[in-house]
Formats: sequence, C-alpha cells, structure tokens
Amino acid sequence: MEIPAPTFCELQKNVSRVQLISDPQRMAELCAEVGNIWTPEVHHMNGQIYTVVENLPPNKYAVYDPVCGKKGLQGGKIFVPSKAVTVVDEQVEPPHAWCELQPHVARVQLISDVREMGRFCQEVGNSWGSMVHHMNGQTYTVVENHPPNKYAVYDPVCEAKGLQGGIIYVPWKGITALEEDNFAAMELMERFQRGLDRKDKGDPIEIDIKTPQGDHIDMSISSSSTVAECLWQVVNETGVIFNRSVLHMGGEPLGLEDSLSASGVEGGAHLTLVDSEPHQVSHLKSIVESMGPAAAPVPAKVDNSDTKPLTRSRSL
Repeated sequence: MEIPAPTFCELQKNVSRVQLISDPQRMAELCAEVGNIWTPEVHHMNGQIYTVVENLPPNKYAVYDPVCGKKGLQGGKIFVPSKAVTVVDEQVEPPHAWCELQPHVARVQLISDVREMGRFCQEVGNSWGSMVHHMNGQTYTVVENHPPNKYAVYDPVCEAKGLQGGIIYVPWKGITALEEDNFAAMELMERFQRGLDRKDKGDPIEIDIKTPQGDHIDMSISSSSTVAECLWQVVNETGVIFNRSVLHMGGEPLGLEDSLSASGVEGGAHLTLVDSEPHQVSHLKSIVESMGPAAAPVPAKVDNSDTKPLTRSRSL
C-alpha cells in the first residue's frame, strides 16, 4: 500500500520506507524549498525506495543510500523533503522474541548501529567484526533458523571475501524489520495475467535458469509466456524475492512485459537470475496500470485490497 506524504509526519525509524519521486528537476525544486540541494551525484536515487533512518521535522527525512555510502558522500545519509516522497508500506514489525522464519523466503533488515549489533552478538556468543560492518542497515534472506536466538543469512560480499561462505549469523535482536515483498507482487501478477491477450498459445519449451548461488533450474514453459510469468515461476520454486530479481540472457536484462519468444528465448536457452536493486514490483505495477480495465481486480478481491493480512496500513 502506498500513502502520499505531502506534509511532514513522524515515521518509524529503520522500519518505514519511502519512495522518492522520479523527476530529478522537481526533486531539486522541492529540496530548495527546505534549504537542501539535489545534485547529479544523487540523481540515481530518484524513483527508488529507501528506509527512513531519521525524522527531521518540520519537512525532511534522512534515508540511507549504499551507493552514496560507497562514494563517501555524507556516509550514505541523504536528506529528502517530505513533499518528495511516498510512504511504501511493505514491511511488518520485527519480532519481539525469536520466532521461526521461512528459510529462503523471509527477508530481514539488520539494524544500522554497528556497536549495538556487536552488543547483541555478544549476548548470543557471536562477534561482529569490521568485515561484516557493511551489512548493517541492509536486507538479507534468511537461510536457516538457529533457535533460540539467531538466524543465518547469506551475504555475497562476505562470500567474495572468503568469510564463512557468505553465511553470517545474526541475533534476533539485531533485526529491525521483516519484508514480505512477494505478497505485494502476488496480486499484481494475478491482475497482469488477467489482462494478457492469449491469442497465441505458443509451444512448450525447455529452458535452464542459473541462480546467483550457481544452482540450475530446469523449467518447462510456453514460449508465449511473458518474462514476468517466467520470473514468477522461479520465485515460487526457489523463494527468491520478486522485487529484487531480474532475468538476464546473454548478459542483458529481459523486459517483464515481453513474451519469451519475442525476447529471443527458445528451447534450450540459458537464462540467468540476477539480484538487483528493489524495483520490479513498481515496474510491474506500472505495466498493469497501463493495461487498462482488463487487468482490473475482480469485485471479490477489491473489498479489502488495502488491508492485506501481512501488511500494516498507516493513517497519515
């Protein structure tokens, strides 16, 4: 659920997420109104979704951007005007005690404070050295439950460093939010499929998809199926997050709305599943909205569309 935030309102630090407007010029105008600037160094942030790390009344929020962090720009802490954001309600409250999470599906955001994470790790018999400090504030997929007080998550940077094969243990107290992105994609996929024109049934083809972990998925699918449907099938088989996953062929990303045949995907093709910045849900949403009435929800699903079981709505 998206909630416009035309005026400043208190948001939950390290939990609430906001999407920035897409127009850099308009963003610069709104920043000027609150005494900020919006230079080309931060234009990549337009249209993206970020976690709020600080409320700055009466008219700004601070968000964390890892790209700016790597560039050494304000430590990644960027200030945005409240008029330039939309609150994206895609997260639920973190657990208040250790609980079982679904491996390879549940995603957790780690707290941003390195010292506090170190203290929580000591409580459960772990350490939190400098080699994992880049993980603070980031979101990861849970790969194992470790009762009574820890989870194992996978981090590709740590794997590249040769650290525990990328499997890092985090205390439950070090989690600031849970993500349920695939639930946001589920309704959109249903609407997308309703709006498709199925004149060409296509022929079944066998394709191979390589995951970021090096595993291979053999898939039988119609050549008339869209890339979005193919990706959704991968999501259901592997538990990856739709919002952060892109299918590539020959190193190039495939468009969600295109059919496999139109994308050049033939029998025996080799595709690659690539981790990406979160944007696929918003992309799919724009495609569905452009499809018109054919993709509209049927009446039985409209009544409670703003109150999905695993999301929290907010009155602002």
